[in-house]
Amino acid sequence: MISRLTVFVLGAGASYPFGFPTGEGLVNEIIDLTDTEDTIDTFLNNDCLAKDVKRFGRDLANSEASSVDSFLEHRPDSS
Repeated sequence: MISRLTVFVLGAGASYPFGFPTGEGLVNEIIDLTDTEDTIDTFLNNDCLAKDVKRFGRDLANSEASSVDSFLEHRPDSS
């Protein structure tokens, strides 16, 4: 029995059995989505520029990041 306050930190894989993507799966989904016109139209409706959406997807695809977090951690224009 745990008798003191405890925090469990789980990675993306912990939610995979419930239908959520792994970190790598999410990277791949984002890359695929940023290359479709339907997704770009959605971003445009939310004041994003198509060139920025495409650049983000291209930069993510060209990175060796295994997760979105690790990609954003070293991205100079993220804040």
